[in-house]
Amino acid sequence: MISSPATYSSRRNRSLWLWIPGILWGWAIGPIVAQETDGVTVRPLPELRIGGRPAVVHTQGIVHLSDQWWVTARREDVHPRRAVLLRWKEGDPTWNSWDLTPIDTEGKPTPLDHAGGFQESGGRVWIPVAESRAHGKSVVRSYNLSQLIPGQPAIPDSEFPVEDHIGAIAVAAGQKRLFGANWDTESVYVWDLKGHLERTITGAERMDRQLGVLPIGRPGEGLAVQDWKWTGGQLVASGLASAPGGTRLRPAGRVVIFDDLLEPTFRRTAREVPMRGALELAREAMTPDGTGFWFLPEDLGPTNRLFHIDALAPARP
Repeated sequence: MISSPATYSSRRNRSLWLWIPGILWGWAIGPIVAQETDGVTVRPLPELRIGGRPAVVHTQGIVHLSDQWWVTARREDVHPRRAVLLRWKEGDPTWNSWDLTPIDTEGKPTPLDHAGGFQESGGRVWIPVAESRAHGKSVVRSYNLSQLIPGQPAIPDSEFPVEDHIGAIAVAAGQKRLFGANWDTESVYVWDLKGHLERTITGAERMDRQLGVLPIGRPGEGLAVQDWKWTGGQLVASGLASAPGGTRLRPAGRVVIFDDLLEPTFRRTAREVPMRGALELAREAMTPDGTGFWFLPEDLGPTNRLFHIDALAPARP
């Protein structure tokens, strides 16, 4: 369970060792210790290069498995832009990458260039790949991690289409369900693992759960989900909050934990994510790790970093 703030007790003097490539030469320059200030750990990541060349991607989701970090993103330095899956193994100086962009019948890339928030379950990752626009088309795919080999294409072992932009997927394996949040979380979709739609949370149900933009006059704050994970029987979402009417709060970053999201008796616990200067840490990718939360809020390129927070204060009412 994650709802108790005591679960995330502060752990000082954390030493996290890794190697990063030299900025000019692309070779390892030595061990770097993660920096921790004000309860926020900053962990460097390697320079991003794809096909041996510098690359820039807009991050969307992150998963941490043992010594491996997996990231979904949209590649920004090519035209047309591409949906990509990245992997960095701790100790390696470089990233592995796979192009996830669906191809049409003529062998050309489709407009589905946005690989969204995702989750691993049972050795497979479930990833939404969507058009980069509200109400655009999507395809939700699963990939067997053991079949993702550097230098070889990523072949999904299942997929289903969605007539909406799906920006984040969470996997409730025990319930055999997938939860999908669309653009700005106007709707939440619930499918079985074969892609059959079981339920859509929208309208009054969505607003009761304080998801998406709330109308003026309604109490609370709305959350636009950027990434979410099912863990310990709870749905753990991160994103940016707004006041009724859509005015962005400051800080806007939130981690919101749902118990029994689908039930009328659901519980919602909100935690405020502090800013790092002008940077909203919860603006893109997030993954819980049992002691706190990792955030990847920035594009990946020449210099990169992760942020970890142990303790989050309750969001102000």
